[in-house]
Amino acid sequence: MWKVVCGFLLLVGILPAQDIKSLIGLPPLTVDVDVMSKTAGISGPDLKAAAEARLTSSGIKLATGLETVSGPQMFIAVGPVKEATSTYGVGVFITQYVKPYRADPATAPTLLMNTWSKNASGKMADGNPVTPTKELVEKLIDDFVADYRKANSK
Repeated sequence: MWKVVCGFLLLVGILPAQDIKSLIGLPPLTVDVDVMSKTAGISGPDLKAAAEARLTSSGIKLATGLETVSGPQMFIAVGPVKEATSTYGVGVFITQYVKPYRADPATAPTLLMNTWSKNASGKMADGNPVTPTKELVEKLIDDFVADYRKANSK
């Protein structure tokens, strides 16, 4: 369900970039990809492999085993093409379980929230992306890596 919500929010453009403080001490990530556009020029599995390679080559650890169950997740969404403008949205979101502040901590619910996000628009020409979708996603991942490093600098 949250994939649909993230995808919708990506398409209507109302998710703001989140504070990099949410990246302090971030544990290893899992990566999930949803390509909603058949004209994106890349499949979901290929985009996931490219994203994981970009993260690991940048020193970001990927979750394995039990870490994948409750750890943070990087969700990559590629939206459908808007026919009127020949554009499509691409977004990268970090979701984590968080607890909002309550005077009595025992009453604070655990929520799955987007804690960081960046998005971009791609343009189509003659049925193909002008800038390859993979490049758009890699730029957003590079933005994440820069914010992660900034948040975790000593």
